[in-house]
Amino acid sequence: MRHIIVVCVLSTVCNLAYGVGLDSLQIYKAGGSCPWNYKDFAGWGVCSSICNDMQQSPIDLPIKYLPEQSEAPAIDFRKYRYSQPATLIKTDHNINFMFKGSKVPSISGGYFMEKFKFEQLHFHWGETNADGSEHLVNGEAYPGEVHFVHWNTKYASFGEAASMPDGLVVLGFFLKISDESTKGMKTIARGLKKMKADKLKTLDIEEVSLTDILGFEPRKVADRYAYYEGSLTTPPCYESVQWHVFQRMIKVTRSMMRAFRAFNKFTPNFRPVQPLNGREVLVGGVPM
Repeated sequence: MRHIIVVCVLSTVCNLAYGVGLDSLQIYKAGGSCPWNYKDFAGWGVCSSICNDMQQSPIDLPIKYLPEQSEAPAIDFRKYRYSQPATLIKTDHNINFMFKGSKVPSISGGYFMEKFKFEQLHFHWGETNADGSEHLVNGEAYPGEVHFVHWNTKYASFGEAASMPDGLVVLGFFLKISDESTKGMKTIARGLKKMKADKLKTLDIEEVSLTDILGFEPRKVADRYAYYEGSLTTPPCYESVQWHVFQRMIKVTRSMMRAFRAFNKFTPNFRPVQPLNGREVLVGGVPM
């Protein structure tokens, strides 16, 4: 399914809500005449009929085994180590992280041919540590999941790329409860607590890099991921995402997870897994 069909009351409002040229926050909010939430999933199809299509995300990853040596093409990470100013943004459904600096990270390689520029990352979590991740692994959930969103630079903007079949690459990393956390997650957690205490919608935070958030060099896991073709996990559910879900997880503490859950208006904020519908899932380059 590659045709974009959006159901709204007024076509003009539809264009404003989902049209080409919008930035990532507008697309992920998908508000206007098409409000949605994490309680009425059936209502997502009213916002966008694409949410009922055949290549939706997330999925339950059927990982039968992990190959000793990955056959997957490695991803080339650029400027992931650069520290620069960033902003946390509270939307109606999530917390988004965006850079303010000019050193934009990017990726190439993997199962995609073009260069993809980093746009933002955001988090999904649940009410307890028993769930919260969007993707599952053989039916198992994790306390949360981080999505690093990148868009194809052959298009003029994120808004244009988001609706194209080859428009987006999202790198997914599960959150893992640990006694220690990564440097970047500590910075984000401090920001979350201040946003909640001061009732802020945006907050500039200290300089941080994507590697700081991960807590490890991404090149070390460049070929250790599960791959499949899917969609955005929020309305308008565009089926434009090449998903790379990694085996290595990001360490967070229990107190950090409580900082996310303090935003109880949209906790939990994860979509249930969707039918695979015959799609191929590659783990370490091997079909599962």
